[in-house]
Amino acid sequence: MLPGTGPGGARDVRGRLVEAVRAVVVRQAPGWTTSVSVGAASWQAEGPGSSPITGAELLARADDALDAAKPAGKNRAAVYGDEVAAGAEAAGG
Repeated sequence: MLPGTGPGGARDVRGRLVEAVRAVVVRQAPGWTTSVSVGAASWQAEGPGSSPITGAELLARADDALDAAKPAGKNRAAVYGDEVAAGAEAAGG
């Protein structure tokens, strides 16, 4: 949860998170690497006159974004937006 953070801020945080996980060294397993997939969504209202989404909708959107990040490969992140929303609707999400 990143209170007061919109999609742009979420993109910055996701990039730092991916880099931090990529930099992890597993001392007990030399040669192993770590990777992460990140999905993010904003709780903010989508536009004038719209109301904020529910907690369940927020989690569903973050999950849709995670599903969009995974096929792109290791150390990827996606923020829920037009492309992720379109993919989720096409997949029945």
